[in-house]
Amino acid sequence: MNYIKELEGKVREANKAASEAKEALHMLQAYLASPKFYNDPYVNKADVFARLEPVASAVMDAIEATKERV
Repeated sequence: MNYIKELEGKVREANKAASEAKEALHMLQAYLASPKFYNDPYVNKADVFARLEPVASAVMDAIEATKERV
C-alpha cells in the first residue's frame, strides 16, 4: 500500500476517535444539564463515571492511533 494512503487512513481513524470522544463529552454535558438536576443539585457519581467511560475509551483510541502514525 502507498505510504501516503496508509497515513491518510490512520488520520481518518484518529479523527473518528477524536470525534467520538467529543460527542461523548457533549452527551455528558447534556446529561448534567438535563431536567433531572434542575431541582436536585446533586449528581450521582456512578452515573457520571459510567458516562465518562466511553469518553476515556475514545480518547485512548485517538492517542493510540496517533502513536501508530509516528
